[in-house]
Amino acid sequence: MAYLRSIDHPYQGTAQPYCFYCGATINYPAIHRVGSTGAITLHSNCAVDLSIKIMADVNHMQNDTNRRIRM
Repeated sequence: MAYLRSIDHPYQGTAQPYCFYCGATINYPAIHRVGSTGAITLHSNCAVDLSIKIMADVNHMQNDTNRRIRM
């Protein structure tokens, strides 16, 4: 979920002070995701970069295994 200000964040206790991807201090707006084992906070640009790299990994995996990964 994207948040414009830290005070808008419903999980304020899980918001990270540093970007998961680049390690720099988080300034809002930012992207925050909560998973089963923790939470990550990302700058908007870092979220785009990470998403592109994850999708490239999925594409390579599909090509290497000759099977489609469901989305």
